[in-house]
Amino acid sequence: MADEGAVADILVIGRLTQNADIRRTENDIQPYRVVSRRDAATTHRDGIDEVLRARETQNDQILSASQDPFTRTGSNQSEIDLRGLGSQQTLVLIDGRRMPSIPTAFQGLQQPDLNAIPLGAIERIETLPSTAGGIYGPGATGGVINVVLRRAYRGAEINVVGGITARGDAARLRTEARIGFTPDGGRTDVMLFASRTASGPIHTGDRDFAERAALRALANSPAAYLARYPVGQGINVFSQGGDLALDSTLGGAALGSPITSLPIGVSGGAVDRTDQLFRRAGQIVTLSPANPGSPQTDLLTKPTLTSAFLNVRHQFGAGIEGYVDGLYLRDASEVTGRTTGSIVAVDADAPGNPFTQPIILTYPVPAMDPPSHTNISEFRVMTGLIVPLFHRWRANLDYSYAETRLDFLSSTTGVTSDLYSAIGTGMLGPSGQPILDPLGDSAGFLRALPQYLESTLISIRRADRRSEGSLRVSGPVLQLPGGMLTLTGLAGVWQEQVPASDLRFQLASISVSTPAPMFSQLDRYAYAEVRAPIVPSDSGLVPLRGLEVQLAARFDSQTTRVPTGASGSDLASTESFRFTRAAAVFTAGLRVFPWPWLILRGSVATGQLPPTVDQIGYAQFQANFDVGLSDVKRGDRQIGSEGSVALLSGGSPTLRPERARSVSFGLVVNPNGGGPRLSVDLTRIDKWDEISTVYSGNLGYFLANEARYPDRVLRAPLTTQDAALGFTAGPITEIDTRSFNSGRTTVTALDVQLDWQVPIGASSSLGTHTKLTWQPTLRRQKAPDLPAFNIVGYADGPLEWRGNVGVDWRRGPLSIGLNGQYFSNYNVANSNFNASAGNPKVVAYQGATKIPAQLYFDLDFRWHFSLPRSAHGVRTGEIALGIVNVADHKPPIIANPDGVGYSTYGDPRGRRFELSISASY
Repeated sequence: MADEGAVADILVIGRLTQNADIRRTENDIQPYRVVSRRDAATTHRDGIDEVLRARETQNDQILSASQDPFTRTGSNQSEIDLRGLGSQQTLVLIDGRRMPSIPTAFQGLQQPDLNAIPLGAIERIETLPSTAGGIYGPGATGGVINVVLRRAYRGAEINVVGGITARGDAARLRTEARIGFTPDGGRTDVMLFASRTASGPIHTGDRDFAERAALRALANSPAAYLARYPVGQGINVFSQGGDLALDSTLGGAALGSPITSLPIGVSGGAVDRTDQLFRRAGQIVTLSPANPGSPQTDLLTKPTLTSAFLNVRHQFGAGIEGYVDGLYLRDASEVTGRTTGSIVAVDADAPGNPFTQPIILTYPVPAMDPPSHTNISEFRVMTGLIVPLFHRWRANLDYSYAETRLDFLSSTTGVTSDLYSAIGTGMLGPSGQPILDPLGDSAGFLRALPQYLESTLISIRRADRRSEGSLRVSGPVLQLPGGMLTLTGLAGVWQEQVPASDLRFQLASISVSTPAPMFSQLDRYAYAEVRAPIVPSDSGLVPLRGLEVQLAARFDSQTTRVPTGASGSDLASTESFRFTRAAAVFTAGLRVFPWPWLILRGSVATGQLPPTVDQIGYAQFQANFDVGLSDVKRGDRQIGSEGSVALLSGGSPTLRPERARSVSFGLVVNPNGGGPRLSVDLTRIDKWDEISTVYSGNLGYFLANEARYPDRVLRAPLTTQDAALGFTAGPITEIDTRSFNSGRTTVTALDVQLDWQVPIGASSSLGTHTKLTWQPTLRRQKAPDLPAFNIVGYADGPLEWRGNVGVDWRRGPLSIGLNGQYFSNYNVANSNFNASAGNPKVVAYQGATKIPAQLYFDLDFRWHFSLPRSAHGVRTGEIALGIVNVADHKPPIIANPDGVGYSTYGDPRGRRFELSISASY
C-alpha cells in the first residue's frame, strides 16, 4: 500500500473508512504495532480486551474485570493498561475518535469499554505503547489504542462462532451478520452490521482454585488463616478459650483442638452429630461455599453483548462526499449466586453450644435475588462532509454525538439481628422465625437461614454525553528531494457532561438516596502533523538515505466544572466552579533507510494528563476545637484552642496536569519483506508532577514540614503580645492537606518483533511471528521525601518479561497455527510502593515468595473455500476450529485469601474449543 504521508485515512481518495487518524504502520517513525482482522480472529478470544492481553506484550493489565466478578459487580468492561501506568493513561479510540468515558457512582470517569465490539467487526487495532500527546491529546501519557472498524464491504456475510470448555461449561455463542450494497450504481455505499453474543455460566464449584488456595494457606500459615475465621461449605467452629471440650451432659470429652466443623448434609441424631464434631477435631471445611437452594456462585461474569453499525456514504459530485455513521454497543453482564459468610459468637452457656468454651461459628449465607449487574451501553452518531479544496487538498467537517450509559446494581445478602437473638436464646426468632440450632440440627439451620436474611441493594444509573465538532484538512505542501511534504491540520471542540443522578441504597424496607452530582469537561484543541521526506532513498549520503521527519504539535485548553458549596465540593450543590488548564505538547521523530533492508528510527513525544473531576473535588471543615496537635511555634499550644481552623482535604483546584515525555529508538530489518522482518525498539517514559494523595488528611506531616510547604499552613499575623511571650508565629488559621503534584514515574522497556513467512514449494508457506517485551523498570515515587520503588515483578506491577510466539503453516485454502503466550514469574506480594501490613502474611500463606512463570499454547485450524455461485448465492466461506490452552494448563494457585485464588494471567476456564463458520454472498 502506498504511503500517504500525513494524510488522514478518511481523506485518502478511494478509501472507505471512518478512521480520522493517519494510517499507522509497524514501519512508522514511532513504534506502532498492528493487529489485523485475521490476527484477532486466530486468537479465538472473546473480545478486544482478551485479544490484547494474549497478543500485545506491551499490555500490562494484571486482572480483567470479569475475573473479579463480585468486587466489580459483574462488570465485563475492558481495561487496557499499556506499560503498567494505569488504564486511565491509555487512550482508547474507535476510528481515531474518542468515545465517552464510563461514569462512576460519583465524580469518576473510566476508560471506554471495547468488549462489546465483536472481533468480526474489526479491520485492525493500532497500538502505540509510548506517550503521544502531540498527536492524540490529553490522556495519551502511557500510549494509545485505535480500533479501526471494517467499513469497506459489498455483499453479505454471516458468521457464527460457538465455544465451550473441555468440561462442558462457560458456553458462548456469537452471531454476526453484515451487508454492504450500493443502491445507485456506486454513488452511495451502505453498510449494516449486527452482532449478538450470549454466554453461559462457570461456577466456583466447577474448578478447585478456591479450595486449593484455602488448603494451601491453612497448611502454610494455620494460625494466621484460622484467625480470619474462614467460611466453607459447612459450619466451622472456633474456640474462644483453648481446646474444645464437650459439655458434661455430652460426656465432657476433650477434642484436643480449638477447631472442628460440620459439613453440610450431616444427618442422624445428636449422638451422630457429636461424633462428627469429635472426629473432625482439627479440621475446618475449606470447600468454597455454594448456594443451598440458590444459583451457584459464578467464577466469571456472564456477559451478553450486542452491537450494531450503520454507515452510509454518498458522492454528491465534484468530489464532495457526505456520510452518516452510527455505532451501538451494549455490554450487559451479571453475576449471580454470590454466597458470602457470616460469623456469630455463641456464649458458653447458650442452649445451642455443646462445648464448655465460648465459640465462634462461621457458615455460608446464600445469596438472594436480584443478581448484581453492570450494564454499559454506548452509542455514537456522526455526520460529516468530505470536500475537495485545491491541489489535492481535502477537508473533512464533521459533528458527532455520543453517549455512554451505566446501569449498576450491587446486591449483597447479610443476616439480621434476629439471627443472633435466636441462636443466643435457643428460642423462636423475634419475628417468629424457626428455632436455630446450628450444631444440633445443621441441616435445619441452613434451611431456616433464609428467613433471617436481608438484601442490601445499591443502584445507580449514570450517563456521559459527549458532543464534538471538528474540521480536518490534509494535503501536499511542497515537493522535497525525498518526496512530497504532507500536512494534516485539525481544530475542534468537544464537551462531555455527566448529568446529576441519585445513588440509591436499600436495606430491607429502608431506602436512602444520595445525590451523584453533575459535572462536565470542555476541550478546545488544535493539532497539526507534518511528514517531510527530506532525502531521497538513492542519495549518496548513505547514513541519511530516505530521511523522513515527523513533526506534530497539539494545544488543548480544558475546562472542568464541578459542584461546589460553602464547604468545598458539595455533592448536592447546584453551584459549580470552573477549573481551566491549558497545555501544548509535541511529537517529533525521524527515520532513515541507510540500506533498503534497514530502517533506523527515533522519536520524542510529550503528553499531559489533566486532573480528573474526582481529583479536583475537595472537602473543607471548620474546626472550632482542639484537633489533637500542638504548635511548637506557639509554646506547644493545642491547635484549634485559639480559634477556628479550616482543615482542607481531598482533591484540589490548584493541581497542575501531570506531564510525560517518552523517547524511543529502534531499528527495522527487512521492512518490506523478502526475509525475516525484525524490529527492536527501546522506549523510556518519564512522568512528573503526578498527583499524589500520600499525605492527604495528614495534618501532622504538613505541620512538621511547614517550611517546605509554606502555602499549606496559614497563620494569622504575629502580634507584639505573642512575640513577647516568645512565640515565633501567629495562630494557625488553615491547614491544607489536599492532593498535590509530587509524584514521579520512570518506565524503560525493550520491544522485539519478528515476522518471517517462508515459501515452501509452489503453494505452501511456513511462518513465525514473535513478540517479546522486556520491561526492567517501572519506578514510582509518591513524593520527593519518599523513596522510589521499582514495582516490576510484583503482584501490583507489570511483569519483567512477556512473550508471544506463533508458528503457522499455510497450503492453499488450509492453514494451521500454533501460538504460545509466556508470562514471567513474579512476587506474590505487592511492592513496597503499595506495601501493607498484609504482605508478610501473603508470603506466609503462599509458602513461597514467587509465582512461577506461565506458558499457554493455542491451536488454530482454518479452511477457506470458494464455491460457484449457487442457488443460495454462497460465494466463499471459512470454517475455523480453535483450541485455546491446548495442554489444559491451570494457572498457578495464589493462596491470598483476599484474592481470586489463582494467577489472573491465566484463564480459569482451562482448555476451550471454538468453532466458527462464515459464509459470504
